[in-house]
Amino acid sequence: MKMYVKSAINNLDNESQETRVQLAQEGFTSYRDLARLASDPDYRIRRCVARNTKTPADILQQLAEDRDSNVRRFVANNISTPVALLQKLAKDEAPHVRYEVASNINTPVSVLKQLAADSDWRVRNNIAQSVRTPADILVQLANDENSDVVAAVIQNRNTPEDLRKTIKEASTYKTWLDFSCETGDAYDLTKSEINELKSLISNNGVIRAANPESIDIDYRDNEPGDFFVQLIFHILDNNEIEQLNKTVTSVLNNAGYYVYDVEESTIDL
Repeated sequence: MKMYVKSAINNLDNESQETRVQLAQEGFTSYRDLARLASDPDYRIRRCVARNTKTPADILQQLAEDRDSNVRRFVANNISTPVALLQKLAKDEAPHVRYEVASNINTPVSVLKQLAADSDWRVRNNIAQSVRTPADILVQLANDENSDVVAAVIQNRNTPEDLRKTIKEASTYKTWLDFSCETGDAYDLTKSEINELKSLISNNGVIRAANPESIDIDYRDNEPGDFFVQLIFHILDNNEIEQLNKTVTSVLNNAGYYVYDVEESTIDL
């Protein structure tokens, strides 16, 4: 493979798009050729160079000014992008570029704080979700006008517990936990089996302490032996969700049922 790539480098001007994409992505492509590929008329080639973690800083700086916003987005996401360039891209006109700056592990806290006041709620939401976001910025985001951002603050493990409790009490969000199960045979649960299973779930100490607002169990149409268990809670944080997922799965397994999928969602009702 390397012999093929070396040959392609020596004849870059005559190479196909496929070969240029490969070169733009490879970690051993020369500086000379990365620089040439960074000016390729095909935006897809320039995007590949922007994503390459081996692309030198001066070429990333060139690509950070590319007319294609997705090229700039890939530069913002690149872990090799220098901090000074991330600071510049944090002011980019395209929200999805600023979003990626918020995701970059090298983005300094000062820039995260700047982005926590971004005009686009999706950028602020990304900051609220990040495990790198310090508590003082989460306190700022707890008063955000967008309810999705506030919900993300609740679920962030860095949020101070007293703040989490305060905003949870005022939140209108609900957390849904859906467990897809099967009986092991091609038969649907009887009404008595459903009631017995619901009783097992509702009487479990961990589940009862989380105070579920509803527990629903029903079979799936046209899928004999398959059924679902759905629990709805006032908004939960990530630790509570993880604990409840394990607990409900354990209850179902101990009752002789197999859980093959778990889905969770937090929505504003």
